[in-house]
Amino acid sequence: MLVCAIAVLPIVFMPYVNNLWIAVLLFGLAAAAHQGWSANIFTTSSDMFPRRAVGSVVGIGGMAGAIGGAIMAVATGVLLERTHGNYMLIFFSVGPAYLVSLGIIHLLVPRLQPVEESALVRPQAFTAGSFFGFGFVGLILGAFLGWCVGLTARQSGLGLLEYMLGGAGVGTLVGIIIGNLILKSKTQELAT
Repeated sequence: MLVCAIAVLPIVFMPYVNNLWIAVLLFGLAAAAHQGWSANIFTTSSDMFPRRAVGSVVGIGGMAGAIGGAIMAVATGVLLERTHGNYMLIFFSVGPAYLVSLGIIHLLVPRLQPVEESALVRPQAFTAGSFFGFGFVGLILGAFLGWCVGLTARQSGLGLLEYMLGGAGVGTLVGIIIGNLILKSKTQELAT
C-alpha cells in the first residue's frame, strides 16, 4: 500500500505540466496506483475481520468513500469558482491523501491483526456505536437528498454545498432516531 500511496504523489505536478503526454502519464500513474490501493484496502478488510463482519466493514467504507466523493465533487466546484479555475490546490490536496490515509490506518491498527469471532459485539440499541453508525447512514442519505434538492432548485457551487450540509444534518438526526428504534425492536425480538 505504501508503494501505491507514493505512486500517487507525482499528481501534485499536474498543474505545472504543459505537455499532453506527460499529463496523461501522470494521471495514468495516479489512476493505476489508486486501483492498486483499492485492491489492497478491500483485501485488508477480508483478512482482518471474520466472514460475517466483512460485508458490513466494506459497506461502511464504501459509504464513507461515496459521501467523500460527492462532497469532494461539490467542494472542487466551489474551489474552482473561488480560484477562477486554478486546479493547483486540488492536486496538492489529493496527492498526499493516500499517505495520510495509510498513516491513519497504522495509527488505528498498528499490527493489522485479525479480529477474532469472539471479539465481535452483539448489537445493542442506544450505544455510542449505534448513534454513530445510524447517524453516519443518515448523514450520507441526507447529503444525497440535499444534493438532489439543490440540483432541482438549480443551485451550484456554494449553494449546492449548503443544501448538502443541511440535508446531512437533518439526515443524521433522523438516522439516529429511526435506526435506534429499529435496533431496539430487533434486540427485544432476539431477547424473547
